[in-house]
Amino acid sequence: SKGGKQKVKGSKIRNIDDVELYFEDVFISKKINDTLWSEPQGIDNINTNSHDAAVSLNSDGSELFIYRNRGDGKGDLYLSELNGETWTKPVLQLRLNSPEWDGSACFIPNEDKIIFSSERKGGFGGKDLYTAERVKNNMWTNITNLGPEINSKYDEDAPFVTSDGRILFFSSNNKNSIGGYDIFRCDLINGDWQSP
Repeated sequence: SKGGKQKVKGSKIRNIDDVELYFEDVFISKKINDTLWSEPQGIDNINTNSHDAAVSLNSDGSELFIYRNRGDGKGDLYLSELNGETWTKPVLQLRLNSPEWDGSACFIPNEDKIIFSSERKGGFGGKDLYTAERVKNNMWTNITNLGPEINSKYDEDAPFVTSDGRILFFSSNNKNSIGGYDIFRCDLINGDWQSP
């Protein structure tokens, strides 16, 4: 990774020792044919010495959500745009991020909306899924919790909406999982997400 192996400070309260690890970086590989991909290359404009992870592409591949944690907070969502063949430097998304962890997101096809996961205050517990609407470049509003039909006191994370915008997949370790995180599905009927 761009930052190499780094020492991450542990916690005396949680009795966790310092550790050395590599943070995530974002790489790109191009499809050569049906069975062959090019050698992955790090994306210089996106990767920093800290933690940078690819989260989600929009439907035409021109925008890429990045999760970034520089170690000074809990992690936020940034957006990079494809300009020709170059990804722009990721920009922090205003009003979307909170003081808590905001780390996964997916675009809702053909809309200026996303579904994202956050540990922000006011949720049902742990990570919850929310919607947000883009009002202009890098600014979001109408942040709305998807409610108790989908969210629980456990964690709901890693949303993915199908290309027709009618099916939501996400991961959860809720009481209906068979252990740890499982994948759940919700269908959109008459504008409402149904029970997972």
